[in-house]
Amino acid sequence: MAPTTPLNPTDLSSPLQKRRTSESYRPQLPSSDFRRINVGDVTNPHYNSDPPPSGHPQPADAAAVLNELLSQLILRSGKRVLLVRRSSGAFTATTVAVPEPQARTRKAKGASGGTIDGSAPVIPP
Repeated sequence: MAPTTPLNPTDLSSPLQKRRTSESYRPQLPSSDFRRINVGDVTNPHYNSDPPPSGHPQPADAAAVLNELLSQLILRSGKRVLLVRRSSGAFTATTVAVPEPQARTRKAKGASGGTIDGSAPVIPP
């Protein structure tokens, strides 16, 4: 399973975890991983450094992390997954919200589990 960021007490996932009504995951996306974006000391970051030699993480890197997590939860475990998107993660989550893992598509094919979208879609201009 991909590393996850700590839960913020004001985050939607915290009340769900406390009630034990569901599991929640917030995978650490490469674009917000201080170890990968060259901010110097990760405990006291600054943004004056040059880009890392391999370049900054790209949206496709974040999509790969989400696709792997969805694959583990849906394809291997047959779970239903509520996708809640916000901030810059909404863009990344939108790229993985394709028909194949959606609950209604999977149900039509006789498979269990799938994504249930919990956010307004991002509509390009």
